[in-house]
Amino acid sequence: MKRTVLVFLCLLSVDVWAQQDRVFEQIDEQLWIPYIKAYNEFNTRAFMALHTPDVIRVKRESSQIMVGTAYRKNEYRRNSISQSKDWERNLEIRFIDRLVEGAIAYEVGYYRVSLHKPQSPPQVLYGMFHATLKRVDGEWKIYIDEDEVLDNFSDSQFYKCHPLQSAQK
Repeated sequence: MKRTVLVFLCLLSVDVWAQQDRVFEQIDEQLWIPYIKAYNEFNTRAFMALHTPDVIRVKRESSQIMVGTAYRKNEYRRNSISQSKDWERNLEIRFIDRLVEGAIAYEVGYYRVSLHKPQSPPQVLYGMFHATLKRVDGEWKIYIDEDEVLDNFSDSQFYKCHPLQSAQK
């Protein structure tokens, strides 16, 4: 009897993990892949469409919290300045923790941004992010976005973390 219960629990846990993997694939397809594309292209409209209207943006370096419209205005201004200077950027993200419960997900990871300015070598920045996501009308959106730039971080540390679920296939 104990063996039967143990086998049943093992099979149940495998099914739960498979379901979570499917949810993370869905989050990657609906949110993170378009997020990276919009960010890299300075497409503020597409970028902000991936956030809830009442998004909370926390910038720890400047001890600043922006909500909804304030964050949108800041992103339009920031992207406009970057585009006017002909900058290019390439964002990559990796995860160290991904949790999901129903229509809420919490994700922690690192980002790597390579900035290319005209006639200059690329500059690479690393940071850690914490994002709380909500599924709104069947689509995953960012509700709370918090990050901080990291010093003394490297490619080797970054690439040890988990890539997007859809990138693992």
